[in-house]
Amino acid sequence: MKSKMNAEPDMAQQNSSSPSLAAESEAESPGVPSMNCIRILLVDDHEDTCAALEKLLVRRGHRIVTAHNVESALEAARRDSFDLLISDAGLPDGTGADLMTRLRAVQPVPGVAISGFGMNGDVQKSLAAGFSTHLIKPITFEQLEEAIARTINGAAGGS
Repeated sequence: MKSKMNAEPDMAQQNSSSPSLAAESEAESPGVPSMNCIRILLVDDHEDTCAALEKLLVRRGHRIVTAHNVESALEAARRDSFDLLISDAGLPDGTGADLMTRLRAVQPVPGVAISGFGMNGDVQKSLAAGFSTHLIKPITFEQLEEAIARTINGAAGGS
């Protein structure tokens, strides 16, 4: 399934509401990631989508490491720690749910699943694997930002 994000209209929205992701300040508890600089492992096999998301997230001040399949994502997680996983549900060597299950054995990390599949069973599979949120394509960058904030805030609250 072709995944595509239309970044241009969302960029205009972002510029007029740039504080939206900075809902929580660095005055939070020690060890809780600042909403201004989150270490994100971004996994998507569609290289254009991955590059567009990476560019948008970097512009928001986040540190991004990209991977295009389960194995390379796990290798990245063994080398570095992350505050958040954002993963496509369908990857060439497994699923986002497979990745989340295996990643949690390496390091506990909250996650946002992005999928072209939105049946109740698909969403439940993502949540059961450990994702906090399951977004259904096509998504806007604003939806992704909101999911990131909810997921990071939920992780900080012990959820």
